[in-house]
Amino acid sequence: MDLKPEEHPKGSFVLVMIFFVVFLALYLLNWKFLSEIWIVG
Repeated sequence: MDLKPEEHPKGSFVLVMIFFVVFLALYLLNWKFLSEIWIVG
């Protein structure tokens, strides 16, 4: 299974972007959930 050098980073980049989007979504949802439960001020 020989991949051309230019094909490999593209797949890795897609995986990193998917991971980043999921992490960001969970981070924002947790902040929203925390702000509803823990009212400051």
